This record gives sequence, C-alpha cells and structure tokens, in this order.
Amino acid sequence: MKKMLFVMIVLCAAMIFTAAFGQSEKDGEKPAVGIANPWVETDPDGLMQTLGLQFEVPEDAEDVIYRMNESAKIAEMQFTLNGVPLTARIKPAGTEIEDISGMYYDWEYEEMAKGPYARRWFQEKMMAAHDGEDTVEVFLWFDMVPGLTYSLSAKAPDLNGFDIIAVAEAVYHQTQGDA
Repeated sequence: MKKMLFVMIVLCAAMIFTAAFGQSEKDGEKPAVGIANPWVETDPDGLMQTLGLQFEVPEDAEDVIYRMNESAKIAEMQFTLNGVPLTARIKPAGTEIEDISGMYYDWEYEEMAKGPYARRWFQEKMMAAHDGEDTVEVFLWFDMVPGLTYSLSAKAPDLNGFDIIAVAEAVYHQTQGDA
C-alpha cells in the first residue's frame, strides 16, 4: 500500500512538473521559453506607421537597425558611426525630459544643459560614466512643442573627442518649424 501511494505521488509530481515546465511541440516547432522580447525589428516606414516617429540617419552611419517597443511607444535606431556603436531613441513624453536610454549606471557626470536646441524650446541633459574599460555617454533632449523625448547613447573604450551632441543634431528629425 505504501509503495502504491509513493508511486501515485511520484506520478502526480511528474505530471505537474510536465504541465508547468514541459514543452509541447506544435507543427515541429518548440515554443519559446521565458519572457517575450518587447523589441521588434522594423524599418523607417514601420516606425512611422506604427508609432508616428522617425529619425534622420547621420551621414556615414553604418549597420543601421530600426527597432520598436510598441507597448512602451519607443522607437530605436542602432548604428555605428566612425567605429562607435550608438543607440538613438524617441518616445512621446509628458512635459519634461525623461531618461529613455536604457542605460543604467552610477553617472559620474550629469548636467542639465542649454545647447544648440535651446532656441527651439528644448531641455537637454548630458550624462557620462566609466564601465570598466569603456566610457558611456548619454545625451537626452526633450522637444516641448511636439512632446517628444530623445536619447542618444554611445559606449566605447575611448570617446575622447567624440561629439555626441553633433550626432544628436544629425539624428534629430524636426517635427515643427523654428520657435
């Protein structure tokens, strides 16, 4: 009797384990395990049609990839410029600058700035940190008129002399006339 009870418990545990963690095959494919990736590759038309957002591609940019996170309403463009990998993002926002870079560091340098866009009703913020052998820079800006937050991030061993603000100017797609 004890053996039968033990066998039944083991079988029930195996069934529960299989139901909870097992993978079933459907049409020859195994289902994905884990959390679904909210980022989907797209193209400039897909960004515009789905989110109404667009980037300018800097001259000499290479390996340009467009992605979007539709639920978060964030458009992203990854590219390389002069050997530096960069990620630009845009998101409709509220009334002030927001960090949408996806870069989470203890920033060694943070400064709200008045830069080249100040005449267009922008808020700007520059952040920098060191990550082991790499330097990380993030430039954030908020265009108040259409209510869009932008970020541009770079991570490379040496960003000395790299002008992230000039690249931000090249990425920025103006959505309204001069203020």
